[in-house]
Amino acid sequence: MTHLFSMLRFVLLVLIGTTLFCTVERMAGGGTIETTNGRVTGAVVYPDGNPAPGSQVKLVPENYDPVKGAAVIPVDTTDDSGRYVFTGVSYGVYTIQSVQCIDRTRAIEFGIGLAQSSLSLAPITLRQPGAIKILLPGGANAINGHAFVPGTDIGASSNGGQSILLDSVPAGTLPSVKYAANNDTAFSVIRYNVHVSPGATDTLVNPSWRYARSILLNTTPSGADVTANVTGFPLLVRLTRSNFDFAQAQTGGGDLRFTKSDNSPLPCQIERFDPAAGLAEAWVKVDTVFGNDNTHAITMYWGNPGATDSSNGAAVFDTGAGFMGVWHLSDGNAGQALDATGNGYNGVAYNMAAQSGPSGIIGTGREFRGDSSYITMPVTSGSKLNFPQNGVYSLSAWVYADTLDSLYQAIISKGDEQYNLEILNNDWEFAEYENKTGWDMAQSPLPATPRQWVLVAGVRSQADQYLYVNGLCVDSVGTVLGNGFSRSAAYDLMIGRTNGITMPGFPYYFHGMLDEIRIQGRALGPDWIKLCYMNQKMPDALLQ
Repeated sequence: MTHLFSMLRFVLLVLIGTTLFCTVERMAGGGTIETTNGRVTGAVVYPDGNPAPGSQVKLVPENYDPVKGAAVIPVDTTDDSGRYVFTGVSYGVYTIQSVQCIDRTRAIEFGIGLAQSSLSLAPITLRQPGAIKILLPGGANAINGHAFVPGTDIGASSNGGQSILLDSVPAGTLPSVKYAANNDTAFSVIRYNVHVSPGATDTLVNPSWRYARSILLNTTPSGADVTANVTGFPLLVRLTRSNFDFAQAQTGGGDLRFTKSDNSPLPCQIERFDPAAGLAEAWVKVDTVFGNDNTHAITMYWGNPGATDSSNGAAVFDTGAGFMGVWHLSDGNAGQALDATGNGYNGVAYNMAAQSGPSGIIGTGREFRGDSSYITMPVTSGSKLNFPQNGVYSLSAWVYADTLDSLYQAIISKGDEQYNLEILNNDWEFAEYENKTGWDMAQSPLPATPRQWVLVAGVRSQADQYLYVNGLCVDSVGTVLGNGFSRSAAYDLMIGRTNGITMPGFPYYFHGMLDEIRIQGRALGPDWIKLCYMNQKMPDALLQ
């Protein structure tokens, strides 16, 4: 029955379709085809795998421009088995382009290399076509120009407008879309790797950027597994040689851009961009990361040699959104640790190397020797980094503890009478000092694990106190350790040690590596902290 139906459909195509819908012709265009003994065969099929007889098939040179030149493009029509054949084809690279003459479905395959006398190709599948709307780049000849897909007959003139519509484009990924003045041999690339959706019109915005990629945020159980919406989130985007071609971007990554679905720009800070190592990290402020969702995406652009660097940590880590201090610890200067926020609480580093090398969890991080190395933030004793008793704030750090012992190891410290994130007796601990009653301490029930990266976060919300380890709350009760001293804000913030303490082991140096230190003037919720962990750990569970 299926074969009979195909035969009837083929007869209908022969009698009606080719005269009303398709014209089998040889097309004029750029490039040349020299007659040889080359032979190319293949088939066209429907999505169900059945043959598509009566489909028009063209064999187009890879650099063909439909508006220029005078090449002859061979055309064939598939037989009742959906087969086509081209003979006398010269060696080279071609595109196979097909249209079904009744329902107008289309198929395309690029990069067909003919280097031998005979080439048999796998079947290509017809799909509903889409369209591409192209916004012209600045300086383009909008009066006498055209856009086209090289290696196809797809092209359209600008006709004085600021955009061009390429209609009836086969669905899939096009290697490139180009623009040229009709009277000029030069052309410019509008975009590489252009996705065409079936039955939809995809708009190519930001035409000065030659590359674009959609980045999907997956918060379902198969991804980050976060159920609630998280707003104003600094999203970490990691680039490696396996997912990014560094040669396509500026040397320092200054042409990286990120946008929302409506093309609104998203603030971005580049923490590292190292083409030689094939590694980069960028922070992008996303308005909302939707909970239990795998449809939300942002777009990354690159490949604009004329773009200016727009990296802006203060816009990503906005003090208006509660970021009091953020230290990426990727500084190339051994004596400094820059604050990414607009508060500018830049640190002075003592007795430590500039970086920890590639072993940081995000970028490079810093290594602390456990006996003399630390970072202090001068003139922060009376700064916004002070929080009142029973205040509202959060601390977090990525920690790689090298050696654990029975003493304190300070990670983030505001002195003996305010707050500390630390290790004590092999346990993670977040301590808030209560005036004269002593320390209120949240501690992990399980001991800290040495020599692996762990995200530790402490949250104070008035009288409530929480400790998180790797995105999970491990203590929300806390214990009180008496002290008897008055609460004090007299000490500068330190990373890797503390001050103002006279107990044994002082000044409680940290031994290991630290990365991504943050202090925020709000009580972070469990979804925010879990999302940080799932996005920043390796491998990242959020981005796809």
